[in-house]
Amino acid sequence: MKQTKLATSLTIGTFLWTLFTGLALTLEFGTAAMRPSHEWMGLFFGLFGMFHALTYKKQFVAYFKGEGRYIIASALLAGVLLFILSFGDIHASSASFDKLSHAPIETLAPVLGTSEGEIIKNLRDMGITVTDTGQSVQQLAKANRLELHEVMETLLTI
Repeated sequence: MKQTKLATSLTIGTFLWTLFTGLALTLEFGTAAMRPSHEWMGLFFGLFGMFHALTYKKQFVAYFKGEGRYIIASALLAGVLLFILSFGDIHASSASFDKLSHAPIETLAPVLGTSEGEIIKNLRDMGITVTDTGQSVQQLAKANRLELHEVMETLLTI
């Protein structure tokens, strides 16, 4: 396959994947694997976009010589401003994870649709020691020398 066809095909393919997964994420449709897939393909889209620009270097540079440079500069400025304005924006999943990680087992039991005893039994079966139902998930992780996500994953599979 010629370099020009390869550069175009890779760019179009990753663009379409990123577009569809981005729409699905925005509409909150899809599986848990969609976000990392979207993020990785977005990185490849950028990489293949640069490969495409290098392949068509002469035409690419021509965009910056005419009136197109103002459109490109405006789009770039808008993107940078949106990026800057998004700092501190908390996504619902991050906020939920934070709240759950600070919650004691006795509070989590009804949220998870089970009892304190069932949670303690399942945690002990997984080798996690529970000394007090008032411990938060974060405290449990620290006391058992585990990563927070490991304890959270165990709780969510109960």
